[in-house]
Amino acid sequence: MRSNKKSLKIKTGEHHALPPRKEQKLQKLHTVIKQQDEALINLRTEIQMMQVAPLYRMISMIRKLPFTPVLNRLLRYTIRPMYRWLYDQFLKIKLFPYQRWIISHEIFGDKNIGNMADEELLLSVIFDGHHASLHEIIDVFRCLKKQPFQNWEMCVVISKEMQGNIRKYVGNDNRFKSVFSPAASIREAISVSTGEYLVFLPEHTVLSRNALRIIASEVKRYPNTGMFYTDEDVMGICGIRSNPNFKPGLSPDYLRSCNYIKDKIIVKRACGEALGWLRRDFGSAALYDLIFRLTEKYQCTHIPKVLFHEHRNHHKVKPADATHTARNEQQVIADHLRRIRRTGAVNVSEMDDVFQIKYSIKTSQKVSIIILNKDNAALLKTCVVSIFKMTTYKNYEVIIVENNSILPDTFAVYDELRSRYRVKIIAEPKGAVFNYAAFNNHAVHKAVGDIILFLNNDMEVLTGDWLERMVEHLQFKENGIVGATLLYKNNTIQHAGVLIGIQGTAAHEHRHFPADSPGYFGRLKSIHNVSAVTGACLMMRRNVFDEVGGFDERFPVALNDVDLCLKVREKGYLIITTPYARLLHFESITRGYDQTDEQVRRKMMEIVLLGNKWESVFRAGDPYYNINLTARYEDFSVREK
Repeated sequence: MRSNKKSLKIKTGEHHALPPRKEQKLQKLHTVIKQQDEALINLRTEIQMMQVAPLYRMISMIRKLPFTPVLNRLLRYTIRPMYRWLYDQFLKIKLFPYQRWIISHEIFGDKNIGNMADEELLLSVIFDGHHASLHEIIDVFRCLKKQPFQNWEMCVVISKEMQGNIRKYVGNDNRFKSVFSPAASIREAISVSTGEYLVFLPEHTVLSRNALRIIASEVKRYPNTGMFYTDEDVMGICGIRSNPNFKPGLSPDYLRSCNYIKDKIIVKRACGEALGWLRRDFGSAALYDLIFRLTEKYQCTHIPKVLFHEHRNHHKVKPADATHTARNEQQVIADHLRRIRRTGAVNVSEMDDVFQIKYSIKTSQKVSIIILNKDNAALLKTCVVSIFKMTTYKNYEVIIVENNSILPDTFAVYDELRSRYRVKIIAEPKGAVFNYAAFNNHAVHKAVGDIILFLNNDMEVLTGDWLERMVEHLQFKENGIVGATLLYKNNTIQHAGVLIGIQGTAAHEHRHFPADSPGYFGRLKSIHNVSAVTGACLMMRRNVFDEVGGFDERFPVALNDVDLCLKVREKGYLIITTPYARLLHFESITRGYDQTDEQVRRKMMEIVLLGNKWESVFRAGDPYYNINLTARYEDFSVREK
């Protein structure tokens, strides 16, 4: 944060203005230089990629053979064109950013990763090989033998036909334990394991080259953790890796929407045994059920390393299998809700592996909708009319906070809204300097609802049950704030949650994504936890608002919403964003963007204040984001440095 402060001082300091024409030329030169620098970096990275590619190494060896002239013709007219085509199709276009990440973080990354590993710790790798080929089982075994960490055992379920053939490949290595199960269940593999921690390895998946050492190191670092999970990717032809799944920290609501953790988990034996390991009722979703039961009782830790590679040939699931698994997962979620005493319907969404939970609202609490307004009569009218026209939730009030409006049309709209709808209008003192935080704090004192919704005046409601879909989450004491999905007029995402630490301070995730996009691994279709939501549509319980002292009035315009959310998080509450409450947001029409020197200076002061106040939070990073994803953009692209 210190370096950021210096840069802020530089930006807000005095500078000599150039004539507009020279300024434009200077900007063009800067753009050209930046493009050339990026092209140079790309070329250097491309050379590195070619040098580490297996096919390139093979060709280099062939060139040293005595019959090089003959082979040169073969290379020129067959192998080279084929390699270039494969490179262009699968590497340069689709996989290039992630390949750069692999070079930076794994090939030339920290060589001391995993050095804390407890060499005496025994890890049991549980592999379901009942439907796997002999080659795949042997491949997993050989992968384990190449691991730097060697204190492991492989416990595998195999078919009866394979029992006789497998020993000639594994030899007398007693670390290989096979068991025949007529029911094709990994419960039998668990029963023969003896390790203190069990590493669950699904079919068609292999471990990364240093996975066990990293796992052993993290286990030593977090001895009280009951379950670990890691990042993963897909491995294709020639070992080329793609589609990295960089997961967030534990997000209870995201986990209820979809199994983002997947079945690649590491479980402490004592915790698994206390829960009875896998239950037979849930078939292919038994591990999903175990994950829920572990998260309900024990600490769970995310390891932000790619430790599992899923084979590309088996990445896609057959529709029939996907439907069957979805049905099992649906039952798992319903059973989890019963255990935590929540009632609601669990429905499969438009994505097979994402579920829509609709909680039953037991008590219809009053919602006070607070809208600040200065002039902009047409926008305000659109907002209020859409609320009363669309909203199916009955128990709410609308409070408009008048702030020094001067246009006659504004007061005419006030009179019209008062006569047509149940609208309360309160006014700030004449000449009061605009302070979003203070004005909202004043309005809360005059509201009567147990639930407060702060709403911008440049909004239009799109979904009738939007209030229900937000209120339902505030029934549960662990939840503190709920945000909605906001769309631009061009039907792209404006807000679906706020990421902390992005672009220096905070940014809206998935901004400018199409409204119907699933987002990064289904996040835009899932109810999920975030570190903050925008104050443009922010709902919370009054008692939580009072508990944290309301808005900090030192943030008069910007970042007061982020600060409020961080205060709520500090108290231990969860913050949720839902895709099922949708509104149209005419962003910055009300106040406009910061353009004058005074506005820019004020914004910079608020950024510095937030950074100083929450320095430890920014240093730790957003728990619902992943350190391997970019901090420059909101698009969940891979961090390249």
